[in-house]
Amino acid sequence: MGLVIGDKARRPEEVVVFLHLGHSNMAGRTNSPDAMRPYYFETHPQLWAYGGMEDGFRPAKEPLSEDYLTRGRAGPGMAMLRAGLERAPEKLMVSIGHGHDGSRGGYCKSYRKGGLLYDFVMKPAMELRGKVTFGAIFVMLGVNEFRRDFDNLPRFHACLEGIAAEMRADLGEPDLPFLMGDWEAGARGAFDPSRDYAVVTREQLRIANQNIPRSGLIATDGLPMADDHHYDLEGYKLWVERGFAILSQGGWLPWATAAPAAE
Repeated sequence: MGLVIGDKARRPEEVVVFLHLGHSNMAGRTNSPDAMRPYYFETHPQLWAYGGMEDGFRPAKEPLSEDYLTRGRAGPGMAMLRAGLERAPEKLMVSIGHGHDGSRGGYCKSYRKGGLLYDFVMKPAMELRGKVTFGAIFVMLGVNEFRRDFDNLPRFHACLEGIAAEMRADLGEPDLPFLMGDWEAGARGAFDPSRDYAVVTREQLRIANQNIPRSGLIATDGLPMADDHHYDLEGYKLWVERGFAILSQGGWLPWATAAPAAE
């Protein structure tokens, strides 16, 4: 029969799953600008979220990777699904995501296998192993290391490399693209990218990008901000579009059947 979504059996090649994890920017902290809200909060018959065997599949709309502070606001999940749908209009796109406030564990080590947050994404993802096509892993990590894991900041790259290796191994997907967001270029105050710890973190992200096969670093320059370190809805959309540009340039979209007009 295959995997049943929306009362219909689906073959693995018909279902593309995006995994997304990270700190509060992944959890979602904005509902503005108002004109962008339908893009994030309206469902589409081909866009779904999966919460594991108990919760099953549900029509996707934000929030898709919330924590206790999201409070109904949006992160980048729907932007990923809509970007995927543009590239394969006949397929289903599925989100499995989790974001987590930095003060409550939303930093890199928590997403390692055996860590506090690994199973939030990987338990439901592994339930779909062999039943779907995994599209990519999107990661937002780095801005909390200086507050919660400062001693390991010079080895931050190894943590990211570990996450990539562990997730790929558990999914049986050694070539699954792994995209990391750079430090938020428009951040201010304690999150200003010119801070010494921010400079170190950015260097570590670049080392990870060099060391992880089929990885990419999503640039953040010019992305609209909602506050001192979170993107607004337009910023999330642009962040995702830059990520998909990396996937396209790398030839890492084997499931795609169409190209958006912008490409």
